[in-house]
Amino acid sequence: MWRNNLYWKKTDPKIDEERINEINQTFNWRFKWVVKLMKFWNKEKNTGVKFKSYILECLVYYAFKTRCNSNMTYLELVKNTVDYFSHNVRNYWNIYDLPKYEYMYYYLDNSQK
Repeated sequence: MWRNNLYWKKTDPKIDEERINEINQTFNWRFKWVVKLMKFWNKEKNTGVKFKSYILECLVYYAFKTRCNSNMTYLELVKNTVDYFSHNVRNYWNIYDLPKYEYMYYYLDNSQK
């Protein structure tokens, strides 16, 4: 289970694992490297935004699903992932969980935007 604002949200690690393994294979095992890179970025004190690990993985997953293809270079994958973060978090403030059961709202203050 994952704590989301005022309630506990059910999660299914088997579904998450299946989807992550599937997309990782599709992208020649580059998905997990981009997740690791984004987690490193997330740890830096000067980023202004701190994402929970699960939210970050969901953002990278949907970036790959919607903006990337398996022929892209590693740098193109990273660029499209960052663009996806910028567009979805900054403008819409919502993120789907991996099974796509519900949105996870993520609000940023003006300094984080």
